Formats: sequence, structure tokens, C-alpha cells
Amino acid sequence: MHKTYRFSGGKLEAIERPDWIKPAFDGDIDLWHAALSSVGLIRDETFGDAGHTLEVHKHYAGHYYVEYWDASECVIEVHIANPADYITFRAQYISPLAMLIMKSDEHDAWLDERRPDRQR
Repeated sequence: MHKTYRFSGGKLEAIERPDWIKPAFDGDIDLWHAALSSVGLIRDETFGDAGHTLEVHKHYAGHYYVEYWDASECVIEVHIANPADYITFRAQYISPLAMLIMKSDEHDAWLDERRPDRQR
């Protein structure tokens, strides 16, 4: 399954991972945010805190890198060079997915509160 895409002109296109970000993938996954920082990315937003997570990173040159993680790996990564395209991507993909993640987290918390073995 291909998981690296570029979003441009309202469309997702499968691409090879850009050379500028490849060094981040050579490091320790436990130091992932430090590795992304080493290639010029700063985490801008995170949706979700366990299991499924959506992270938006901004590069100092102005483009965006978006990752969607399940519980164990990065499922998809999206590179967005144009800030105007980022606004479209945010409306079409990030907002609905962020809402889904937040609702799922709320549901998980609700279920956890009702576990019979939970101490009161």
C-alpha cells in the first residue's frame, strides 16, 4: 500500500517520499519529533492522543507535512507545498478526520468510565 502523497490542486497524488525528509526516517522512532525537527518541521497541531492520531507539521519554508497514525505505524503521510492547498486539504480531510478522532476518544473515555472493574 502506498502511503506517501502530495496534495495539490485539490487532489491527492501518490509520490515517492521527498529526499529532504528521508533523514528523519533513518532515526529512532521513539525520537520521531526530534527527527522531524532536524529536517525543519515543527509540530503545529495534534488530534488524538492514543491509538489514531493526526499530526500537522509546518516546515520553516512554509509547506506542510501531515501524518495519520494508527496505534502502531504511520498509515499515510501527505506533503503540501502551497499554503492555499493546505487550506483546502484542511477543510476536506483534516477537519472531518479530526472530528472522527475526537469523537472516538470521547467514546473510549465513556466506555472506560462504565467498566465494571473501575474503582469509584
